[in-house]
Amino acid sequence: MKTLLIATMAVLSVGTANAGVIDPIGFAIDFCGSRRSGVDVEDSTQTAVSCNYYDTTEAIVLDNGDELDIVLGFEAITLLCPKTL
Repeated sequence: MKTLLIATMAVLSVGTANAGVIDPIGFAIDFCGSRRSGVDVEDSTQTAVSCNYYDTTEAIVLDNGDELDIVLGFEAITLLCPKTL
């Protein structure tokens, strides 16, 4: 599930590499709210990304190739609503 969610977030958030960032806390709050309302993971992810994506800041890429905002967003979900994953 973690890999699917991170991959989905990355695909939805990137038009071109490092084009912008997702607010990880806003993403997690919107994602958790959608999931608690019964929305599936894919639609919750898409909605949360579209509401929390900012193209004015370049993403920070970690040594393993993951983007920091994506990793933090997933970690925030695991803290705020782990049962929704």
